[in-house]
Amino acid sequence: MGEAFITLKPGVNESDLFRVDPIIFEMLGFTSNYAYQYGLPCLVTSMMEDAPGRKTRTHKEGRAIDVSVR
Repeated sequence: MGEAFITLKPGVNESDLFRVDPIIFEMLGFTSNYAYQYGLPCLVTSMMEDAPGRKTRTHKEGRAIDVSVR
């Protein structure tokens, strides 16, 4: 498996990576590895912060993150 890489959007707290659900963390690893293999940027845009308009607390509870792979 190749080296995985992840970029965090400004304002996303790096320490939150270790507070998300282990399954989410594992999925992020697979996603970033895919992006690396194809030379695509992998950007985490949101993790555990609240955002206006969210109807659930899955982000705040560490059960969801937002990732962009272009």
